[in-house]
Amino acid sequence: MDKFMNSPWVMKIVALLLALLLYMSVNLEEPDKPSASQTESNINYQTETITNVPVRAYYNDKNKIVTGVPEYATLTIQGPVGDVTSTKFKKDYEVYVDLNKYVGGTHKVEMQYKNIPNTVSVQIKPKYANVTIEEKVTKKFSVEASFDTSKFKERYVPSQAIVEPRRVQISGAQSQINRIAYVKAVVELDDSDDTSETIEKKAQVIALDRNLNKVNVQINPSNVDVTIPVSTHSKEVPVKIQTTGNLPDGVVLEDLKVTPGTVKLYGSEEALSKIDFIDDIEVDISELQKSKTFVVDVPLPEGVTSIAPSKVTIKAEVKKKEETATDEQADKTEQDNQKKDDEPSSESPSDDEQGDQTEQPTPSPDKPTTGSEEPKDKTITKTLKGVSVSLTNTSSDFNYDLLTPSDGKVDVEVTGSEKIINALQAGDIQLSIDMGGVQSGETTVPISVKVPDGVKATPTPQQAKVKVTEPDTPTTTPPAGGDKGDKPSDSNSVKPDESTSDQQEKQ
Repeated sequence: MDKFMNSPWVMKIVALLLALLLYMSVNLEEPDKPSASQTESNINYQTETITNVPVRAYYNDKNKIVTGVPEYATLTIQGPVGDVTSTKFKKDYEVYVDLNKYVGGTHKVEMQYKNIPNTVSVQIKPKYANVTIEEKVTKKFSVEASFDTSKFKERYVPSQAIVEPRRVQISGAQSQINRIAYVKAVVELDDSDDTSETIEKKAQVIALDRNLNKVNVQINPSNVDVTIPVSTHSKEVPVKIQTTGNLPDGVVLEDLKVTPGTVKLYGSEEALSKIDFIDDIEVDISELQKSKTFVVDVPLPEGVTSIAPSKVTIKAEVKKKEETATDEQADKTEQDNQKKDDEPSSESPSDDEQGDQTEQPTPSPDKPTTGSEEPKDKTITKTLKGVSVSLTNTSSDFNYDLLTPSDGKVDVEVTGSEKIINALQAGDIQLSIDMGGVQSGETTVPISVKVPDGVKATPTPQQAKVKVTEPDTPTTTPPAGGDKGDKPSDSNSVKPDESTSDQQEKQ
């Protein structure tokens, strides 16, 4: 043992170990017990978080389109109080991604910063950006104006808007260009705009996909001039009434009148050209026990902005079946008597034959009449073909040519009780066209209908087109006293002096 302890190497090793222990005891301290100098240093340090810092992307923007770069980032900075405070309030720092060394495709790129002192530590969120780089594509697109039509005043209709320039140049990634379905110039209308007159405004241009989502592209120019013409197209059309349900037992519909018979529509010229009448007004007659008046709204057809009047009055006249039968019998008897007076018998019986005739006994009113009961009357509809149309209130200062209907005749749909309709003939219906106040030129005039009581009639068509010319205008009507070889007059040409009195006498 003494020999081991006296060895010089043992003493050297022991001395080295003691030196290491001394060094460690001096330089290593417990982490939870900082020295006084360290505590003083931490007091002078500060941490700040800066949000919504814009992110820039550096790349060759002439040939590339970059997507995926976040719009904003968050910075957390830590360092000496003076440096941190100066950095925060100067705001000359910048967060960016450098893409100049990248080619097309998708890349994970680290976010970087600059203009922050080296004494300040920085953390960026997000730390990376998934960036897609594509070649830039440029195309031209037509621009269509977009605006809220409900902003226009009643009865004023916007026409096709005029956009200048009509085409814009759009640049972007091929994938974004392929998404474009619409390019709109959005016109913002407010209460200060007079929508009863032509509107001229600048509008921002946007590109939209099929789902009306905005497409991220560059548009040049980004604003265009838009002119919106405003007009007041109108058209007067007749009103047709449709009945629903069945009348109660013992009740007959005598008449169904609508007041006024026509309404005026306001809307675009294209929409009005497709409308000839309003026929979707319905009246429920299933509970009618007596005559009744209805006030109903007139439906607004597609493309029409307003209608006047917006309501019509419908008067439904009904009678009990007993009253109707009595009236019909009286009318029938009167008609039979009239026919006997107007139509002489082709063969008059001789005195001997008259003597041989035996007077038939008249049934006693107190005794019931034998035989089957008369079937219940019902409402039916049928069409009378080729009912003539006449012109009324004409003037000798003009010639009148009926253009449509070309043959001067129309079909009429009639509705009423079965007995009345079955006995009805074309001659019982009077169709007329009022030419009062109509000047020269081609005009469209409603066809007026006059029918016996208890009948509802609708002509097809409900309007006629008439050409009005002055007497010196050449017509197909030959001069009075012309030779037999002269060309006969057109059957549609109606002379003023016979359109009123003579035609009515012929009817």
